[in-house]
Amino acid sequence: MIKLIVVTISVVILSASCKQKENNKIVKPATAQSKDSSTSFPIMELLKEDIREVQKIPYFIYKKTTSIKDNKFIDSVAVSPEQFAQIITPLLLIDIASSAVKDKFKEVAFQDLSTQSISIVTSSIDATTEVRSVTTLLSDETNKLKSFFAVTENNSQDTLKKTTYYWKAGKSLTISKSIQLKGKTLKETKEFINWNDIAQ
Repeated sequence: MIKLIVVTISVVILSASCKQKENNKIVKPATAQSKDSSTSFPIMELLKEDIREVQKIPYFIYKKTTSIKDNKFIDSVAVSPEQFAQIITPLLLIDIASSAVKDKFKEVAFQDLSTQSISIVTSSIDATTEVRSVTTLLSDETNKLKSFFAVTENNSQDTLKKTTYYWKAGKSLTISKSIQLKGKTLKETKEFINWNDIAQ
């Protein structure tokens, strides 16, 4: 009887494991930027395309700033098209595919059948790169951008400045910034730039 129970449990675990693997398959890009590029998916081009779509439409854009440590509201202001262009400039300067840096990153892509998405994780393999990682989510039906999350770090002497960018396609951008001095956090802020994110 005990042997039968053990066998039954083993079959259930094996079945669940196989199903999980089927729902998360490593995929290859449908299109590549170039044959010699280590970053095969045109991630930054997809981001720029979505940004252009936002800039075409006369959205009312506002920015809400809060303190991350105590979730304290700091400020809320309207954002003009010119100010929006300035805000997204550092985002557009993220480089993971040019010939100068392409060998410093590795890319892994998974297809998640449960969410009908392709998840692309681009990670730095070089400690000197300011961009540490980029995680991109695409629709597996249209290959259009769903979200873009990037982590950057700037280390100068004893000061570490860390910035994360979370671009929610067609909806909003969240920028989180932290400053650390000798391992101690001095300041942490979050800027939420919204133009079409009803959920917020």
